[in-house]
Amino acid sequence: MVKCSFAMNYLNSKNKNEVFDKYFEWVKTLYPFWIKSVSLISTILNADKIKTEKHIQVINNAFELMKKWRYNEIKYIHKRRNEIDSAISYIRNNALNNKISVYWFAPICRNVASVLRGCLYISTHGYSDEQIPEVITIELYTMAAIRIFLPFDTVEFVHLLPPNVSIRDNVDNIHLKYEIAGKRFKIERQIELINEMANKIWGNKVEPLELIIPEEIWITEINQLSKEFYYENMNRFHNME
Repeated sequence: MVKCSFAMNYLNSKNKNEVFDKYFEWVKTLYPFWIKSVSLISTILNADKIKTEKHIQVINNAFELMKKWRYNEIKYIHKRRNEIDSAISYIRNNALNNKISVYWFAPICRNVASVLRGCLYISTHGYSDEQIPEVITIELYTMAAIRIFLPFDTVEFVHLLPPNVSIRDNVDNIHLKYEIAGKRFKIERQIELINEMANKIWGNKVEPLELIIPEEIWITEINQLSKEFYYENMNRFHNME
């Protein structure tokens, strides 16, 4: 297991542009999932074809724009940034649609969207260079969850942490939230696989591993635990005194 505090301290010691470049290459491996999920969601929902094509066009240009914005190589255009964000939101929001949420790929969409949005914020300087190590350390485990195709929105796991325990105060609480999630949802073996994948991602010093997507995730129906947990957390938030 890659201890998060170690990873963050290591990234803090490195040149932030070099850190970003390596991270960016890993994020780019999510492209085929992003494209495929947009197309499939649009088909299932019988969405407007013109809007779908617009999302796909935006995705095809997104990584080039993000890289150039990061290094101020081209003029930053807020409208283009919003188009990318909209293409990200398309898979994140529709993952909760009743026609989509029954499929394995749906909760993975939410994890992919989290990583893509983090990359977009870094690229457009929404995060300072000082924040980059923490953001990437958190996304290391989200990326690992994506690569084992965990059918849970891992961002929601933060709600499992005990009161007064936060990741902001101690980044190693990331490990705790996954450990608790493993027990809560009886996915201990999948959590082990996430830790193993995080090690593999962290240890790769040459180029990122290709994302090999099994065809079954697009057609296999799953339980609704991830979606139910999301709405459980939403209800708890709105009913807080």
